[in-house]
Amino acid sequence: DPSSAFVAFLTFAEGAGKLGMAVDVTRSGFLRVSGVEESGPVAFYNMSAPTHALIREGDMITSVNGLEGDAQKQFLALQAGGLIELGVCRPLLFTVGGLDISGGRVLGLDVVYHETSTAAYIIGVREGGLVHAHNQATLEARVREGDLIVAVNGQRGSASELLQMMGSTNAFGFEEEDEELELTVARPWEPLNGVPPGAPHC
Repeated sequence: DPSSAFVAFLTFAEGAGKLGMAVDVTRSGFLRVSGVEESGPVAFYNMSAPTHALIREGDMITSVNGLEGDAQKQFLALQAGGLIELGVCRPLLFTVGGLDISGGRVLGLDVVYHETSTAAYIIGVREGGLVHAHNQATLEARVREGDLIVAVNGQRGSASELLQMMGSTNAFGFEEEDEELELTVARPWEPLNGVPPGAPHC
């Protein structure tokens, strides 16, 4: 939804400290906001920003000073200081349910994560797994490389906790007889045709 996209301007002096925002550096050309602190340039920006343009946990940063498509370079640009222009959008969220892990069935996902992250980054969907079977059975809400798992059975947590929940439904207080998983998956909104050059898009 292009209406979920906005531009945020932050002023940040190089060497002055942190931005007050934690980000995950993905392999898909965007940064994910994994936390916003109560002080710092981001908090200062949020104090005067309209509601629709507040920077929140879970937001996707798709450009930094016009730089798109390379999350590592975007992250370095955040550290450079000065006036920083961020292209930001809310995530597209969808759920994948009915994943029955009883009888030794496996999800068939390859994931990586950073120890401070609140999402697990999908780097592969393997044939023969439950998620691949889900993808074969639907035309919508297909899980793909580059997606992020942000909740399991409606519960959020650190990336390592999410992986534990994906491996054992009983580890975090789920009902013992419940052997089905529901994954909440996030990705940026797809760019739409006809978006003017330089406009924020997701």
